[in-house]
This record gives sequence, C-alpha cells and structure tokens, in this order.
Amino acid sequence: MSAALQRLIAAQAEAFAQHDARAFTEAYIYPFVAEVDGEIFYFSDAESHVSNLKSYLASMAAARIIHVAPKVDAVEMPRNDRFRVWLTWTYYTSGMQPAKTSHAIFYIRQIAGRLKVEMTELGDCRFVLGDDVATMQISA
Repeated sequence: MSAALQRLIAAQAEAFAQHDARAFTEAYIYPFVAEVDGEIFYFSDAESHVSNLKSYLASMAAARIIHVAPKVDAVEMPRNDRFRVWLTWTYYTSGMQPAKTSHAIFYIRQIAGRLKVEMTELGDCRFVLGDDVATMQISA
C-alpha cells in the first residue's frame, strides 16, 4: 500500500476520531455519490456532505463510539489514475471494546499527485449498542 493511501485512510480515521466533518470531506471530489446500504445519495458540494456527516458523528457520540479504526482489506491495481480500496471499519466504545464493523469501498482517483475519493459504497452502516441505535443520516 502506498504512503499516500496510508495518509488518506489515516486522515479519514483521525477526522472521525476528532468529530471533524470538514476535515473528513477534504479528501472527496464533488459532486460526490455514495451508495449506503443499497441506497444512492448525491452530495453536490462539501457543505451538504459536512451537514450530513455532523449528524452521523453526533449519532456516533450518542452511541458512545470513541474510536474508529480502518483496516485495508484489498487495493486494486490502478488504471488511468483510478483504483478501488476495500476497507473494514471497526467502531470502539469506551474501554476500547469493539462494538461493530462496517464495510466500505472507496473509489479513488489520483489528481495532481493527490489521492481523492470520487465515490463510496458503504455497507452495515447501522449499528446497535445496547439500547442505543446510531444510523447514518443522509440528506440528498
């Protein structure tokens, strides 16, 4: 895995850990499309994405998620400066207890030497922690 890809994934995890939706969206190309548990969502700009992510991060905080750890499962060989990355995200509660995992495919494009996310497929974005339920809230 390239150093650039490692930095991109680490920055995404750090943005989640810091509940910094704006930093999270810096890695994306807009307009941006996400497929979330079988539904397609369109974000015309970073602001619409930030608004959505703030809601999701608030849900994670309410569910007492304190850490999110990404694991790269596979990386496709690049073609025409594009490739896919398969990830597993593990969500941890206090005491670093794993609560749930979700899966993602990032469609990445290299632009001017930088990696940017063009599209994502997200699965298992709903997680249950005791009586608390957090669900990705997305608005088109």
